[in-house]
Amino acid sequence: TEAGRTFSQEMINLLERFASLASLAIDNVRLYELAQKEIHERRMVEVELRASEERFRRVFQASPVAIVISTLADGKFIEANDAYWKLSGFAPQSSVGRTSLDLGIWNSEGERKDFIDQLSREHSIYKADYQFKNKDGESIPTLAFYELVQLDGADNIMSMFYNVTEQK
Repeated sequence: TEAGRTFSQEMINLLERFASLASLAIDNVRLYELAQKEIHERRMVEVELRASEERFRRVFQASPVAIVISTLADGKFIEANDAYWKLSGFAPQSSVGRTSLDLGIWNSEGERKDFIDQLSREHSIYKADYQFKNKDGESIPTLAFYELVQLDGADNIMSMFYNVTEQK
């Protein structure tokens, strides 16, 4: 601001570099703050997801409806609730990871294939008067509902059976 006082080209270059570095530092602070905010939001989503999964697991296990989840491709048991193990007579330790054909749930592979074809077309099947056969071959009157579901990017079957013996 004083007369006769000027900046040399070297001083101007130095000030421009300083301004560039200050601008870069400000941008880095903004990016850091955004990253911290995103990390916090992700942690909150993860906490909510874990809580949601826990609620689902509790409902799944406490349900009086027998539920089993198996793969569509080969009928391999992925998960089942306590009501299913009780209704079926199978043990989770010896059933999870095995197929429905291994466990003798289907009379033949062709019968299972026909069922899979129907489920693939309709995406859900409801049978109001289904005879559920347990491990010992005993028939139990149930309401049966089958739903095609996606889990981890793969097609699976969620089968639900409600024992209606008392109602009959």
